[in-house]
Amino acid sequence: MTDDYVPASKLRAPGGRPGLLVRGLLSSLTLVGALWALEVQHVLAWAVFKEQYLGLFLGLALAGVFLDVRARAGADPAIPWYDWLLALAGLTVGAYVAVRYPTIAYQLGVLTWDKVLLGALAIGLILEATRRLAGWALVWVAVPCILYAKFAHLLPGVFQAKSASWGRIAAYLYLDTNALLGLPLAVTATIVVAFVLFGRTLAAVGGDRFLTDLALVAMGRFRGGPAKVAVISSTLFGTVSGSAVANVAVDGAITIPMMKRAGYPPHLAAAIEAVASNGGQLMPPVMGAAAFLMAEFLAIPYAQVALAAAVPALLYYLALFVQVDLEAARLGLAGLPPGQLPRFRDVMRRGWVFVGPLLVLLYTLMVAGWEPGKAGMAAVVAALAVAALRPETRPTLPAILRSFEETGRTLLDIAVITALAGLVIGALQLSGFTGKLPLLLVAVAGGNPLLLLALTAVVCVILGMSLPTTVVYVTLAVLVAPALAQLGILPLAAHLFLFYFGMLSLITPPDCRRELNGGRHRARGFLEDGLDRDAAGGRGLSGPLRLRPAPRLAAPRDPRRHRARHRPDDARRHRPRDRLR
Repeated sequence: MTDDYVPASKLRAPGGRPGLLVRGLLSSLTLVGALWALEVQHVLAWAVFKEQYLGLFLGLALAGVFLDVRARAGADPAIPWYDWLLALAGLTVGAYVAVRYPTIAYQLGVLTWDKVLLGALAIGLILEATRRLAGWALVWVAVPCILYAKFAHLLPGVFQAKSASWGRIAAYLYLDTNALLGLPLAVTATIVVAFVLFGRTLAAVGGDRFLTDLALVAMGRFRGGPAKVAVISSTLFGTVSGSAVANVAVDGAITIPMMKRAGYPPHLAAAIEAVASNGGQLMPPVMGAAAFLMAEFLAIPYAQVALAAAVPALLYYLALFVQVDLEAARLGLAGLPPGQLPRFRDVMRRGWVFVGPLLVLLYTLMVAGWEPGKAGMAAVVAALAVAALRPETRPTLPAILRSFEETGRTLLDIAVITALAGLVIGALQLSGFTGKLPLLLVAVAGGNPLLLLALTAVVCVILGMSLPTTVVYVTLAVLVAPALAQLGILPLAAHLFLFYFGMLSLITPPDCRRELNGGRHRARGFLEDGLDRDAAGGRGLSGPLRLRPAPRLAAPRDPRRHRARHRPDDARRHRPRDRLR
């Protein structure tokens, strides 16, 4: 689900009692998220504000970052005194919301010293945690937005807006549900946590190997078989994990060496795997974190977003599959020998149990209409239950605890990045800039939807050179999506367009986050790998552009409009016109 990557040189993994504390903290982050997704608070009849839970979740995440991630790569693995203080401060700002929010909710407009002080502390902690996890680029996106809320009245022309005092800014960003405690962090804490845990649990009991073996059986014998296996296995893995990092780490460890042995240049093998893994964010039913945000932004069921993304996702992988086949023909690469391929019967005999959790997820999410977080937890329970049926897949207690720990470590990235996105949204909304920019963009585009889409695509790619998918999508969903809607573009198609191009940020040089994970397999320059990956992913650029002239790619048929076509002419004349002509 996450779209960022922390280099191993920055992770501490301390031993002894500090290590036990860190592992317990990460597991606790996963546990509280799982309990909330299971709606334990309703079962126990606890009157708990969602914002109280978000405060607890954020406090645990901030403490986990400062204890598990070093301030700089290569620093002493021992936890220094100042990181203990920062972790304690993170727990404090989270505990304040968790304990005091019922009172705060009725006094949001009242400024007090504790709100201002803890608000300023929370903003500083989130900025530092973001720097450790994702570098300075994200920090330099958030800081100007916060400064804009203070000094907007000094700017000329269309950029002039109302400003607020420092105290008002700190308290608003910290406690308002349109800022830190808003939609991005809420989606992470209530939905994403369940799907990350599902992916980790399935991998812990061997489900990832089952998906790779299925791809080997299907494509291993054909021309360029190893690369096609990488594409198919990444597609399958993407259905259960929206994390490009996990996809590269699990799938790439098998497919990249296989491609190199078959004759693919190392840099091309790494590029193919990175592009294939990146598409997992778009592949239903478990998509990237931004897809869950999209459902909340549009106030529609997540299942509708997943259905709308299915065709663009398949087109993405089809384009990559064709390019891989043509590249194999150019290089004269054959398939794998039959002796190196598993038999379908053996694969299914060992892994048939893993089909059950996928069916449970599809049924609860797409048919039964459960909340996404609850559906994800049902799939987790199903994965553990079916794995226990066979001795070779039966999960042990250490394996389950390890999956909780790894889930918590993955959630650190997403929680901090979405918290920062909440600060950016809150700062822009406080200044009123989010209402002015759509009008400005429509005027610049001259009312031409295609021109506005082209400008938006360029902005997505530029932002994607240094920002992860979630931040690119959230920023443009707030600032640009209203302008696209004003020009008659279907809202779901507009948001999928932003998500698609934001997703391409992970394969855009010079940053190329996914290659950092797959790069241990390469043997040539980092920039060359990035350019190869740009070439491999370039076919996918045409996909989102088709969402405007062919909105059916992104919008499932509305049965009410389908029935209207079979009514008498007078009923047909009065039905609403399609918003996208």
